[in-house]
Amino acid sequence: MFCAHHAREHEDKLKEVAVTVVDETHKLHGTPAPDAER
Repeated sequence: MFCAHHAREHEDKLKEVAVTVVDETHKLHGTPAPDAER
């Protein structure tokens, strides 16, 4: 697991050896669910 900054920095090398790359960066910028939905 890498933070987005380091994943982007090493993306080419990671893609050479990774079976799967999952980028969930979009989840960091979303609006949190209301307390009732958590």
